[in-house]
Amino acid sequence: MKALAPTTEPTEEFEGDELIDIDKVEGRVRASSLKKIGEIVDKHPEEALSIVRNWLYQDNV
Repeated sequence: MKALAPTTEPTEEFEGDELIDIDKVEGRVRASSLKKIGEIVDKHPEEALSIVRNWLYQDNV
């Protein structure tokens, strides 16, 4: 999904509204989520391993 680049010029239809690039926002959200997950795995490696093993087991059942 590609939105228009931000604009500072108001139009009749969207006067005062600025448009953002949704792809960039979603990418930042994913990056911050992955960073947070990495921190949790670093702090709790055994629990993280257990969760991954459970996911893998569920896929095979």
